[in-house]
Amino acid sequence: MPLKLVFLVALCASLADQRHYSVPSSTIKQEGNVIFGGLFAINQCTTKNQSIVVSNYERAEAMQFAVDLINNDSSILPDIRIGYEIRDTCGNPDHGVREALKFVRRQVTDSPVIGVVGAGYSGVSMRVNDLLSLFDVPLVSYASTSPALSDDKRFPTFFRTIPPDVYQTRAIVAILKEFKWSFVHGIYSTDSYGKTGFEALRSESRREGVDFGIEKGFEVHASYETVEEALSVLDTKAGNKSEWERALFNSTVIVIFAQQFLAKTVFRVIQGTPGLRQRNFTFVGCDGWGAKEGAFIYTSSNGTLSDTFETAQGFVAVNPSSSELSRFKQHMANLSPTSASHPWLQIYWKKKLSCRGNELSCYRKTLAGQTFDSKVSYTVNAVYALSYSLHSMLLSQCDNRKTKLDCFREDFNAFKNESYRKLFSKLVADTSFVTLDLKPFRFNEHGDPAEADYDIINLKLNVDKEPLFDTVGTWQKGKLNISKPILWHDNTTNVPTSMCSLPCQRGVQREYLKASDGRTVMSCWKCNEKCPENTIIDKSQKNCIKCLPNQTSNIGGTDCRDLETTFLINTALGILILTVAAVGCILSTATVIIFLIYCRTPVVSALENEVTLTLLIGIIFLHVPTFVSISKPSPNLCGALRFMNGVFLSITMGAILVRIRCYMSAKKFSKSCVCRETAIVFMAVIVLIACFISGFSLLIAKPGTDLKLEDHKEAILTCSHYNILGSIASYVYILAIIVACIVLARKHQNNDDVKYMLWVSYAELVVMLSFTLVGFLRMQQYYEAELISLASSVTSLVAWAFLFAPKLFVVLFKPGKNTWKDVLPDEENCSVSKKVKLDIPN
Repeated sequence: MPLKLVFLVALCASLADQRHYSVPSSTIKQEGNVIFGGLFAINQCTTKNQSIVVSNYERAEAMQFAVDLINNDSSILPDIRIGYEIRDTCGNPDHGVREALKFVRRQVTDSPVIGVVGAGYSGVSMRVNDLLSLFDVPLVSYASTSPALSDDKRFPTFFRTIPPDVYQTRAIVAILKEFKWSFVHGIYSTDSYGKTGFEALRSESRREGVDFGIEKGFEVHASYETVEEALSVLDTKAGNKSEWERALFNSTVIVIFAQQFLAKTVFRVIQGTPGLRQRNFTFVGCDGWGAKEGAFIYTSSNGTLSDTFETAQGFVAVNPSSSELSRFKQHMANLSPTSASHPWLQIYWKKKLSCRGNELSCYRKTLAGQTFDSKVSYTVNAVYALSYSLHSMLLSQCDNRKTKLDCFREDFNAFKNESYRKLFSKLVADTSFVTLDLKPFRFNEHGDPAEADYDIINLKLNVDKEPLFDTVGTWQKGKLNISKPILWHDNTTNVPTSMCSLPCQRGVQREYLKASDGRTVMSCWKCNEKCPENTIIDKSQKNCIKCLPNQTSNIGGTDCRDLETTFLINTALGILILTVAAVGCILSTATVIIFLIYCRTPVVSALENEVTLTLLIGIIFLHVPTFVSISKPSPNLCGALRFMNGVFLSITMGAILVRIRCYMSAKKFSKSCVCRETAIVFMAVIVLIACFISGFSLLIAKPGTDLKLEDHKEAILTCSHYNILGSIASYVYILAIIVACIVLARKHQNNDDVKYMLWVSYAELVVMLSFTLVGFLRMQQYYEAELISLASSVTSLVAWAFLFAPKLFVVLFKPGKNTWKDVLPDEENCSVSKKVKLDIPN
């Protein structure tokens, strides 16, 4: 308690020098066993005079209405009569604290203020809660929406029945997005309500791609001249020279996040300035002014009432959803201006009914058929939240043998004990009930209502220029629903546009403008150059980003797309390889068929069956890797290709080597040619060695695939390059066979067959060296396996051309030379036929 006294002394000292407002000293009171405090900005106060705020007085009347309902309801707080003490804060935090101090004084009486309904403005609620929380008195607001008040650590005893501005700002941004307004102006009040609300609005807007042109903050009661000077930058007569100032004229939407006092001044300035009035602005509003007639009615210099409805026509605003309480309307209809002990009701009556002249004639009117402030239901819910919390506390803690009043006074010592007030605040946080409009209500963990719904209000004027605040939609559970047509400033349904810059062409870089305060405005830009090929524009459309090597940019330069993966069959090299292989296969197959048909002729009979058959098989097999190489590569297929390239070429050149060696044997052992048996063994050894080398190559380097990328234009899937050691071993082995063929054939060039085989060997040597050089140096090993396959096909064609083409020519076109005499002109040369057996000497 000493610390609280110190705080109170310091608080009183700080308020002692504050200026006082000219307000009636009366309050609205009703005695009871339990007292609820009420804080309402009933008057708009200055140091000289005061003016009643119609909507705020209606909220004060709603509190009286709710208390009367509860006192007449035996199901809530039986035996206890609730009283109230309603005080005017004038909408000023210091004055609000001064009035709240009077509640604190009652804490030592038998009728303490156990809870307070209020305040209307967030700034007032913050200051008042700092005081009341010292005494654990809960403050339940019906209209304070600042997000800062959701901090339950700073404001542990603050609650509210109205949603915080976090949801309101989301609803406003949803409206901006719905009508594609990406560049708007912002005006806000610098009090806690406007400042924190606009900061949340700015943050939410930027996340959704909406930017603000001007952002002007004013005091709640800023003068006409101050607002006029700040808005002059939007005047059509202003000398706009900079690029940013010219961009400001592209926005025709103004978001006003402020209380009605500032909104009223803004509308007056725009209406009174021709250059601003001609802009035909569309306004987007918050609950601070959006559904309040007081924001548009003012007293002109000659003392008459004027309005700005035509200037504000077509605005859309969000307002917390509320239901018209029929019982409250009936309560207001039954009121009499002379029935109250305080002067506020009569002042309200005159202003509400726009009375002029004779007071008696004004007082004869009734409030039946009038519409009332939208926060009325939230005020009623605040009273019920306190009542149900007290009811729950007494119901669970009191002895049934006592009345609730005796329990409150005796067991709970009328809440004079601090622990009981703490318990009561906790029960307020946990309370839940069904409202008068039959909706469930409860607080969340931050003391805010668990659900937040908003109505979308549109100001329409009838033919007599009378205003209608029409509900045209809702924002519920994060979704905007426009259910009725909206009439805009020109009284049509044509949605106004509000954007800073037109879109650039696809893929063109943007240069974003900077506002006068130095911030970069993402909705305003100049269009620069288009991004180069194979680059795309980033999300900010400011920089160009290079695509990955396996990607290319689309036509608009807005997206990188993967290159379509192809393989060898789709390339010029693949077509060449396929053509060569196809021709070789056709010729080789035709040779076999023709030899079978003419197998008994001397030219065919003179050939060694086994060696010739092996050679023909090798020539045909040399085309198999070619067909494999143009298929879609896979690790297994690439492994088979590597194996076949080494083995099949060895079979072909090995067969040629055996034939040359057979002719050598025939020359040396003309009487006993025994080539047939040893030739088979010799061929088997050559093939086994080739299989071993190829298999060894597969073991030390597993086959795989590579993606060949060139200048973002193509992506070709090929077999991965060979292992160097395995490649060298295979090449050296095949070259050794070719060199052996050359060395042996050069010694017996006088024989036509040997001479042809020598030419074949030379040709194979050139082909192998050429393709190897190209494959390793020019093609960077991308097509190593494919080039070896092409080399194999060329090898088979060369071998066929030199060894079999002449014989086919004789068989088909020179049958007269197909005789044993022409085939064996010299018996000394033991030709290898079925009649002569040759052998390879050891």
